[in-house]
Amino acid sequence: SVAIGLIGDDEIFDEAMAIGFSNWGIGDHIGRVGDSFAYYKLSHVWLGPIIEITNAPPMIMTTSVLPLTVFTFIGMALWGLSYQIFRTNIAAGIAAILFFIQSAFPEPEYLAIRVAQCLVIVYFLSAITALMKKWTTDLMEALVASLFIFVIAGTRAQYGLFVLIGLAIYKVVHLIQRKAS
Repeated sequence: SVAIGLIGDDEIFDEAMAIGFSNWGIGDHIGRVGDSFAYYKLSHVWLGPIIEITNAPPMIMTTSVLPLTVFTFIGMALWGLSYQIFRTNIAAGIAAILFFIQSAFPEPEYLAIRVAQCLVIVYFLSAITALMKKWTTDLMEALVASLFIFVIAGTRAQYGLFVLIGLAIYKVVHLIQRKAS
């Protein structure tokens, strides 16, 4: 169809992977035909059941309904993170609004976010917000950090690395500040 021709190859790949996981399971899907390499499974697993349950025509869910829904969650998570940092509604609101209007920027300045990558952004922002909390024990903080890093790395490996590096930097700065005082 003409509409499918207007959609990029990445979106078609995401839809095919999601439907493949839904129909054939996580161990035997379209991305593994003739190859044993497992491609970012967790970023596609959540899409398949949603696409299958709705019985929507191809590409409708992944190009309209899901982006709107997940971008709303991303906006809320970004608002929560911004509020946690700045402690004002105005700054938090500006951060969330900037996320939504960035897609109207010229091509080099906007973030091209695919639906399959949206959930990892929610995980990423949630992890940052959760790890900013003052934990009562170091063990509890380590368990929460390990869980988030595992889930995020399973979804997009490089984002898990960002969380790990960011957490390490945060801990070093926190340790230096504690020794200074």
